[in-house]
Amino acid sequence: MHIAMDALISRSDESTETELDDEIIVMAIETGKLYGMGDVAKDIWLAVEMPVKFGDLVDRLQQDYDVERQVCIDDLTTFLGHLEKSKLVRVTHCP
Repeated sequence: MHIAMDALISRSDESTETELDDEIIVMAIETGKLYGMGDVAKDIWLAVEMPVKFGDLVDRLQQDYDVERQVCIDDLTTFLGHLEKSKLVRVTHCP
């Protein structure tokens, strides 16, 4: 999966969430599966509450965590791919 830097990342309407201790528990409504998000995953989930450009999200994570840019891009792409497959986020590629 490739995500362009100007692609918009946003939460889908297919989930609900609650906070439990230091984690966010997200339920995929269609499947009923639960996902626990802590630390970096929680930060990403909170960041995509409103649509955000992929490149801006990469920049933000690089500022908050000591990570090389390409590693950040690769790991974020993989994570968002899992979330998209689970219908928790939408990745909208701009023309």
